[in-house]
Amino acid sequence: MVVSGVAGTLDLVVEIRSSADMFWESLKTWSAIFPETITYSVIGGDLLKLYNSYEPQLKVAPSDHKVFDEEDEKVEKRGGTVKWSVKYEKVNEMVPEPYMIKEMIYKTLVKLDEYILAKQKEVTSDN
Repeated sequence: MVVSGVAGTLDLVVEIRSSADMFWESLKTWSAIFPETITYSVIGGDLLKLYNSYEPQLKVAPSDHKVFDEEDEKVEKRGGTVKWSVKYEKVNEMVPEPYMIKEMIYKTLVKLDEYILAKQKEVTSDN
């Protein structure tokens, strides 16, 4: 039996201040399978009790924002965007939209950006 209105997509775009390349490298060490877009499927666990399918995607893109680095005397691109989206199909109409997961992803991406910036400052101040 097919129930209408149970499939959907959520999108999230997060502006990052760290270099998109550094952000991507951090994600690669987190899970070493990336080109520049990650798409994966959930194949087990509690999510599949709520969703027949759950397919998130993550894409990191640099911005055109350029900053002059006085120490190195060169122009660098900084910042970018991280886009997370998920296509899902709920098991029934009573299942909530996955907004809690979206909020968790947002907080994780912001914290990762902060961590990268802090580590970058450490490396810069050590030199």
